[in-house]
Amino acid sequence: MPEFTPSRRSVIRTAAWSVPAITVATAAPAFAASSPGSDPVYTTVTKDFLFSSTNTLGTFDIPVTVVAENVPVLAPAGATLLPITTTSTVTIPAQVAQGLAYLILGDFSNPAAKIGGTSESTVTLSGAINEDRTTDLTIPTVPYVTGQPLITIASGTSDSLVLPAGATGQVTMTIGSPKSILMGYNADDTSTGKPPYNSVLDKLPGEDYTLAVYTIE
Repeated sequence: MPEFTPSRRSVIRTAAWSVPAITVATAAPAFAASSPGSDPVYTTVTKDFLFSSTNTLGTFDIPVTVVAENVPVLAPAGATLLPITTTSTVTIPAQVAQGLAYLILGDFSNPAAKIGGTSESTVTLSGAINEDRTTDLTIPTVPYVTGQPLITIASGTSDSLVLPAGATGQVTMTIGSPKSILMGYNADDTSTGKPPYNSVLDKLPGEDYTLAVYTIE
């Protein structure tokens, strides 16, 4: 996916990047410690992350806001945790969006053209549990407007997680690089006939990609 290279600070403070649904807020309420055998305690986490994308135009910072519901805070060992619902809002800079539109829309000046597709969200669990969990996400079609950033929202629900009976301690949830298959659509939602575009956003050095930390008791 294409990109220019603004500094991280300029990206965060530039109004063009501050689209609806991109907010810096992490739900981290304080909960009393649960006793063994109690029900899991859940919260909703909202976090902003920066990834990067490189093409012939350069390297671009891509803001991604992740909202995760049913994130455990405390859970008894052996419990079955609720599926986590994940919604990721990705803001693709105008320069990148134009190159993307050229690839999958053909006539990217067509104001009725739309972009949609599918995505994959991977979360690595480490600590008391060590495994990768992948969730398939859906990206509904959204209009492509020449000269404007393209905002895509991918959402999906993970499988339930059964905690091992002998596992106790902290679990750190770390998000992986977003992977998407983007496709172009006409005004009537028929395909533009162009090949899908495989997009992978890269992690930036020094960035913290921790989504949440919870405790198994």
